[in-house]
Amino acid sequence: MKVFIVSQRNWAIWYGLPLVEHIKKEYPNSTIDTLVYKVDIYKLIKSRKDLFNKVWLGYKYDDNILNKNIKKNLDKIQINEIEKALNIDSVWKNLIHVDRSLVYTPGKKFKYSFRKQVSDKTALEIVKLNYLLVKDEIFGEKKPDIIILPNFGSLFHNVLYHYAKVNKVQCWIPNASKISNRVLLNNSIDYNLNYLFKDFENYKPKSQSISFAKDYLANFQKEVIRPPHLDFKTDKYYNENLKNFIKRLIKLPVKIIKTYFRNLNKLNPKVYRVIDTIRADQVFTNFFAEYYNLLTLKFFKYDKIEEIGKFAYFPLSVQPELSTNLWAPIFTNLFELIRQIAISLPSGMTLVVKEHPINLGRRNKNYYEKLKSLPNVKVINSSILTNDIINNDNCDLVTIVSGTTGFEAALLGKKVIQFSEAFYKILPNVRILTDLTKFTDEYKKISKFDKEKTILVLSKLYENSFELSYNLAYRGKKIDPKPFIDAMMEKLRQLDKSHS
Repeated sequence: MKVFIVSQRNWAIWYGLPLVEHIKKEYPNSTIDTLVYKVDIYKLIKSRKDLFNKVWLGYKYDDNILNKNIKKNLDKIQINEIEKALNIDSVWKNLIHVDRSLVYTPGKKFKYSFRKQVSDKTALEIVKLNYLLVKDEIFGEKKPDIIILPNFGSLFHNVLYHYAKVNKVQCWIPNASKISNRVLLNNSIDYNLNYLFKDFENYKPKSQSISFAKDYLANFQKEVIRPPHLDFKTDKYYNENLKNFIKRLIKLPVKIIKTYFRNLNKLNPKVYRVIDTIRADQVFTNFFAEYYNLLTLKFFKYDKIEEIGKFAYFPLSVQPELSTNLWAPIFTNLFELIRQIAISLPSGMTLVVKEHPINLGRRNKNYYEKLKSLPNVKVINSSILTNDIINNDNCDLVTIVSGTTGFEAALLGKKVIQFSEAFYKILPNVRILTDLTKFTDEYKKISKFDKEKTILVLSKLYENSFELSYNLAYRGKKIDPKPFIDAMMEKLRQLDKSHS
């Protein structure tokens, strides 16, 4: 069995390495190749010769476009050949725009400047280079039997996925199931979950699943059940105060010194910077820029939700992020999207906008003032809980690019218009919209909440997911990876059985 896995940053330690150890234990003759992100993780992976065959260093590999001999080979490749080989619409939309290290500049602002970091010519050369890496080296003479990814967050990830799909190799990635504290495995780059819902009309749930779904929906409709890593109400991670500021300020000089010496490492990429290799002086300026933005926001006059009549709700997305760059590339200009939604609403309905708690400090006060100056737009405080917004009697519609809020609103029986694909579009109170000129028509087509169908969707998700506080690992909490490993090993056993 030939396996390819992306060993991405700390995910490799929390989930990747434990999984690979299990694969090697059950399939000792398997060949496992990997591409690694983050230099210290690369050094660790390279030392595990008992587990890995070939190892590449992500980001640094892109420096090969500076090699004159390799560049000659790149010049021979036409971009339209790559688009055809990967079966994609455009390298700009499907590959380059996804990679925030290329189309944005990390560190220039907190945390990214919305200015491209590399020239268009360089971006196209990186596309060609990654295409050859996947085609000639990772697939080569013998293609992988299975590919395991933590996400689709870079140009390389997306080249790999599309090439694998064309060559009928499954890519599996852990995804939030939208049921709190449960994760599922997804084999698609979007969030349609087609492999689960293609036979939904014939789905016959287990009694245990129906029982769970009914209880979950009943409890959810009393109060929104947030995923553990997005529980802004109780998670201290999101609560900035003077104590946290002083702690971070004391640690700042050490962080700057570490950044300076880390940037001297020759394994860092030269063609562009990543979030790990921002300049040391930017660590200093970004720290104060964040707190300056937070401080000035205290003087921003938010609109009061209790003084707003009938409204549609739009939660701002975290940017730059996979949820917009990959799943909704034509809707990454949130300011313009908000303007268009606001003028498309029926008379008597206002658009209410709220910042994502993770984004606090990244945007300055002027951004919110400009939003507030738009016709038919109100900006409310980010401290207001989702439950208090969506469950408000005046909330008629929820509009969202992607993310958890759309599904939450659907469970609460609200009308939902989402600007990216999602599995819950099968619910009658949800519409997917990619053409804003049709907003009014789609709004009129939204049907009433169907409780029975919603319970079936929850049952389907429950049966095909496993309990795991997956994202809490990113909050520094130790998480047992066993549920993920068990689910992934089952996929490998099914694959092995089909090949025998």
